[in-house]
Amino acid sequence: MNGADAPTSPSRPSSLVSPQTPKVRLTLVVLLTLVMAALVIAHVRGVNGPWYWKWGWRRLAWWSYAAMLPPLGVFALAQRLYLRGRLRTALAMLFAATLTLQFAALAAQPGGGIGRLRLLVQSPRVTSYWMDASVLAAQPNLGVTGILAAYEEITPLLHVHGRFKPPGPLLYYTFWLRATGGNLDASAWAGGIFIALLAALSGPACYRFLNFYGRDRDAAFCGASFLSLCPALILFFPQFDQTYVPLACVILTMWGKASRDLNFRAAVVCGALLALGLFFSYIFLTLGCFIVVWWLLLLADRGTDHFWRAALNGFISMVTVVALYGLLWAATGFNPIATWSSIAREQANDLVRLARPFPAHMLFDVLDFALASGWISFALVAFFLVRNGRRLLVDRSPRCRLALVALIHMAAVAFTALLPGEAARLWMIMLPMLMAPIGIELSAWPMRGRMVVYVCLWLMVAVIGQNMLFLNLGPDVDLVMR
Repeated sequence: MNGADAPTSPSRPSSLVSPQTPKVRLTLVVLLTLVMAALVIAHVRGVNGPWYWKWGWRRLAWWSYAAMLPPLGVFALAQRLYLRGRLRTALAMLFAATLTLQFAALAAQPGGGIGRLRLLVQSPRVTSYWMDASVLAAQPNLGVTGILAAYEEITPLLHVHGRFKPPGPLLYYTFWLRATGGNLDASAWAGGIFIALLAALSGPACYRFLNFYGRDRDAAFCGASFLSLCPALILFFPQFDQTYVPLACVILTMWGKASRDLNFRAAVVCGALLALGLFFSYIFLTLGCFIVVWWLLLLADRGTDHFWRAALNGFISMVTVVALYGLLWAATGFNPIATWSSIAREQANDLVRLARPFPAHMLFDVLDFALASGWISFALVAFFLVRNGRRLLVDRSPRCRLALVALIHMAAVAFTALLPGEAARLWMIMLPMLMAPIGIELSAWPMRGRMVVYVCLWLMVAVIGQNMLFLNLGPDVDLVMR
């Protein structure tokens, strides 16, 4: 067996291992699953969000559950392959499970089943980026350079989400429009399918992220497996937020190599990938909390000399970001500062209109994040904290350090209200961090117990997909129950 593929884990402190089947915890997970499933199926008020922001109710055919069974079989195969030491193949199966589950979730939906993908991409009210790209592509004298040069002026004229984003999403569909020779339907299909492929990388990317920081293959694979079935990752297809999950994992992994291993090349790659992420969404700036907290902990764990050498690599990453945008500005006239200012004004006006109640919305954002991760995720985090909460601040093991930084990051985002509203979608980028304590918790469970948890999570995806509507195509296609 290839040593790189072996699923064995390093020895763990006794407090992090439970040799017996966690019957009480497993029972609580099953009960929570059944309760939440019943509440969702009954369309109980409040389960789909607070009074000021609700996800729509709907009722799809019951055969939607059958459509989602084959991906669960692929997922189960991934678990079996992992037990046999075939890690790479198991990660490939996680990729396949997430990919097929996204399309299975579309199968029973109105708009032609899987054909709904084209409608979602082309809708000006759902993603809107394709619509804006098709309008700008029809302008004979406005190429990519022209779009970038005038982007801060174009931004207020775009549809819905396009007004709040840098040019990346718009240019993404501009690329597909050109690659398909201007074929409107083909470009929508190609762009949507590629998003599905990128989103399906979340499981493998999360494994690399968790394993690099936590140095525990079992915990990393458990966390990656859980992420592969998270409702938000599956049911928001085809939104760019799905693709931010694997990209965030790679950025943070590169930062770990730059700071912990003092790898100069990793620092440059980290900066380049961060620049790419910021070209699509400013949400990647929130990763700064994880980056800074991890860097500060290096002072305690590695000493002053290592701390400042890591800071130098952090500076190199920032210089890479600035240099790449400087080159883009010189080549096309794209002004990132003016674009940021324009988008900030649009976002400020939109938040005033939505009138989210402060500070109450911070609690509801956390609850929406629980929905995004299937609710049972929070129970697993609670189990982890009960067993290990006291050790987090004193245990310098990689596993505890990763869990500590991840929890601090999520708490900071929640309490500072950096991403208010639609947390089920906007907070998707934090799902890999949520997987840190979840992965550690599940790694102490036997495989049968883990599989019960995964089946519960799959049921949450199926129930939520049948009864909640996250991407509304309008009354002509979607019948929304209030």
